[in-house]
Amino acid sequence: MIDLPVKSNKPRISKSVMLCSFNWYREKDPRTPLGMALIAAYCENHLEINNGISIIDTDVRDNVSMTLHQVLDDSPDILGIGVYVWNIDIVKQFLFGLRSMNFEGKIILGGPEITYGNKSLLEEFPEGDYFVRGDGEIAFTQILMYEEGISYQLPKGVFTRINSDFNSYCAVSSHDIVSPFLSEKILDGIIGNSNKNFVRWQTQRGCVYRCSFCAFPNGYDNFVVTDLRRIEQELQLFKQKCVKSVAVLDPIFFKDKERGMKILDLIENICPNIHFAIQSRVEHLDTQIIQKIKNLNISLEFGIQTLDKKVGREIKRVNNQSKIDLILSELRVKNIQFECHLIYGLPYQPLHSLKQDYEYLAKYCSDIKLFPLIRLRGTGLDIKLYQPKYSEKLVFSPLFPNEIIETQWMTRREILEIKQEVTKWQRK
Repeated sequence: MIDLPVKSNKPRISKSVMLCSFNWYREKDPRTPLGMALIAAYCENHLEINNGISIIDTDVRDNVSMTLHQVLDDSPDILGIGVYVWNIDIVKQFLFGLRSMNFEGKIILGGPEITYGNKSLLEEFPEGDYFVRGDGEIAFTQILMYEEGISYQLPKGVFTRINSDFNSYCAVSSHDIVSPFLSEKILDGIIGNSNKNFVRWQTQRGCVYRCSFCAFPNGYDNFVVTDLRRIEQELQLFKQKCVKSVAVLDPIFFKDKERGMKILDLIENICPNIHFAIQSRVEHLDTQIIQKIKNLNISLEFGIQTLDKKVGREIKRVNNQSKIDLILSELRVKNIQFECHLIYGLPYQPLHSLKQDYEYLAKYCSDIKLFPLIRLRGTGLDIKLYQPKYSEKLVFSPLFPNEIIETQWMTRREILEIKQEVTKWQRK
């Protein structure tokens, strides 16, 4: 648990506040998720909370009942929980357990599974008091002020059992984002294991594309970028704290080439030895960017997903194959580390199409990762699945993580064989 005392001369919150996360952790992962740290940092910057904010981080593979005991012992007045595809079932059980044990605190739920939900959330989470659709920083702060009686109105995107019109979203602008890395009390939780010093980092939030399998932007139009001065400060801190590796969470880092190059300049000038793993679409790269990357400790991740044009049109993710040829060839020649991702089980994707994609990419890339199509709430594919003609073509597992198990174009046996082969690779 991390206690976060806050500064004075701000609205005072006398109620006790706790944030609780349930995640899949690897050894190198920071124990406090970046999203939760961003909310805590914003609260710290805008409120004076008498006893600070307590943060509890739980691995979903651990004994969650220990977290239940801890929350019941601390008995916070306000409890915030992020709900994701990987923890939704555990959160439901956890909330039921809390209320069964007479927990009386107000429960705030946010995260993608809430953001892309609808009125059915009231039935799915009968224990919840507040539901946050969209960005959590301002919303969580405003709920605290509302509960304290400082504010008498909730912002748009925050819903209760009385105000249950789930049609708006909470959004932040660039100047609203407060860096958790620059908050001394939060910092320890978001820099990973001292032997690894691994950080998850964000320079922009959201995505301008509308791929139908992805929950990044669907129904929620908000794309913001971090101020470059703050990025410079965070890079200075990474250097000071001897961070070894940074995973950049931006899905389209080089969409704005000029801004991307400025960040690479900052990395080169401040911390050129730190490894940065950057996600990008292949078509956003060019020779100038590649030459810059060559001089830095950077690896790239490309979500190709499919090269089949018919499949690409269906999922709104059509690739420019000639540009892929050009860029991947240049990366290989320049000896720059990169990996490519493909999704299997997509609509209109037979097994031979996946194999062709794999064989094609293998000419350029030795690190190709295969991922199953997963049904994510609120995505274009999820919405289509409510149409009878479409739902018969794609069969998803009712169990976590709701991944594809059969399609009209790929049999269950074929998908199982792919999954078994991927499992073998992962164990090597």
